[in-house]
Amino acid sequence: MIKLPNIALNAAVHSMACRVWHKGYDLCDSDDPNIPDNPWGYWTEIERRGRPTIYTGYSDNTIFGEPEFNWDFRAWHDWTHYILKAPFTLTGELAVAHRQCEDIATVFDHYSTIEWQRLIMADVYGQALFFQKTKQFPVYQKNFDLCYCDDPRLAIDCAQLFI
Repeated sequence: MIKLPNIALNAAVHSMACRVWHKGYDLCDSDDPNIPDNPWGYWTEIERRGRPTIYTGYSDNTIFGEPEFNWDFRAWHDWTHYILKAPFTLTGELAVAHRQCEDIATVFDHYSTIEWQRLIMADVYGQALFFQKTKQFPVYQKNFDLCYCDDPRLAIDCAQLFI
């Protein structure tokens, strides 16, 4: 398994965020009432402003090590939702995870991104499954993602370890 945080992964995620959001993105550290909580409202807000607002909470204990790289990942992730018009559902998260894996494999050398793709699937789809079971996201995201990469069923069955 890849050693985390991984400088190359973080650089790739930063590069992807810059590629998709040329105007950058804004940050908010709480549930901003001006940010719609449904995908269609959020996409309309993105179209109006030309940039997304990324929630900064729960950015500690991630696979990226530094909060700023987690925000970059979230920005790229939100762009993928926006481009695919993928809802914030398990099906939507799976589609987004697959697209992010395809994108990173296309932009960077496919074989060097195989471990990254496993982490993306864990971070996006695995955490969506976790949320479906517990109605919250894992606090210890890095530990959850690594466990999910090793054994997805175990990671979900042992959800209480990551809260």
